[in-house]
Amino acid sequence: MFPQNSLNKLERIRKIIFILGIALILGSRWVVLPAGAQEKMFIMPIDPAQSWFVYNLDPGKVLNDKVLITNNSDKIQKVKIIPVDAEATSSGLFALKSKQSAQIGVGGWITINDPIFSLGPKEHKTCLFTINIPKDTPPGDYAGGLIVIPYDDEVNVEDTSKKGTGISTVINVGVRVYVNVSGQVNIDFKWDDFSQQFNDKDQSLFMFNFSNNGNVAIEAKGEMQLQSLFFKPTSIPIDLGVVYSGKSTNPKVTWKSPFPFGRVTATTSIHYTRANVFGALEDNSDQGGDLEKILSFWIIPYKEVGVSFLVFFMIFGILAYRYQRSMALLKNCKPYISPIEESITSIAQKYGISWKVLAKINKIKFPFIVHENQSILIPFVNNTSNNAVANLQNKSVIQSQSNPIPAPSKEIPVTLSVIPPSIPSAPSIAPNPSSISPNSTIPGESSGSSQAS
Repeated sequence: MFPQNSLNKLERIRKIIFILGIALILGSRWVVLPAGAQEKMFIMPIDPAQSWFVYNLDPGKVLNDKVLITNNSDKIQKVKIIPVDAEATSSGLFALKSKQSAQIGVGGWITINDPIFSLGPKEHKTCLFTINIPKDTPPGDYAGGLIVIPYDDEVNVEDTSKKGTGISTVINVGVRVYVNVSGQVNIDFKWDDFSQQFNDKDQSLFMFNFSNNGNVAIEAKGEMQLQSLFFKPTSIPIDLGVVYSGKSTNPKVTWKSPFPFGRVTATTSIHYTRANVFGALEDNSDQGGDLEKILSFWIIPYKEVGVSFLVFFMIFGILAYRYQRSMALLKNCKPYISPIEESITSIAQKYGISWKVLAKINKIKFPFIVHENQSILIPFVNNTSNNAVANLQNKSVIQSQSNPIPAPSKEIPVTLSVIPPSIPSAPSIAPNPSSISPNSTIPGESSGSSQAS
């Protein structure tokens, strides 16, 4: 558990946050008190049923009213009442201007009869003030307020140019004053800009710009629909608050896409009406209109895309290099017809090449067998390989290389017997005397045998 002093600190922090939240809801500005002042001064209408002053006046109208000041502190306090104009913050909240600002609206129309006075502990005082609407005031809605600031006779706290004026504590003391100047109502609410960009957290930052060019306050709200093919439609509400006449508002919306890539379409619809800030309008539903704009943009993770492209080009380069090598090998290939069934490894060994390259070129799968009379391509790099493949085309040569005849280790003499062939005797033929000429020769006899010795 936390120690007691830590719990006390947390309790004080909670109280401070609660007070700040109430101040923001009330929407008025912080004013300054000198050192030692008590933050227990209140200002409000005389009628307890009213939270602020609301007037519907014609141009040139003069009206007197009262305001109640209460000192709930335990000390006497000297204060001053100052009328100021009001403005809307960028988020549409009501805020009173500082006393140093030029008061050209409600702050300039109100006059306090007795603005400086002292109040004792728990004392109340009713102050009279007058509202004088200039005759040339355009019709429309105007806002301002009355604020209470501490006042010192010796040191004028309104002179903030001097150092050491004793400024130390801030409080929120003020009451709103709304004035509706009667006349023709002009509603002119425009949507000036709609853009998108990415912040340093990779979030989409949508920026809007609306301006109220009419003479009445405008209250607007709507939603933004985000659509893409990569995620479900998403709706983001947009509340512009109150935009007073002649003012503009610049709301911003941040959004983180559930998918890191894709084209996104943002369709924003705004419905605006005359703001019922005075509570005097019975029905303002018909005093307004609708606006819509569509914005499309791409979500591109540039870092991831860059890495992906780098990996892609590396893979592409490797594949292109391998393809070029394969094409170079195919250009230097010659067909080879296997005379017998043999393995791809044995053919690769004969030619001195890698069996993996040979199998890849010919797309030969396991068990890497080349069948008889199957034609394959073999890469050649020199003439020796060309001669080798030519010799291997002869089946007998391949077989003799596969099964060579061993050479004899010693010469053995061989004696051959020559048997003369038998010659048959010629048959005896009796000569025909009548057919023998004197010069004829009898076969088997030589010409010299007829001559006697």
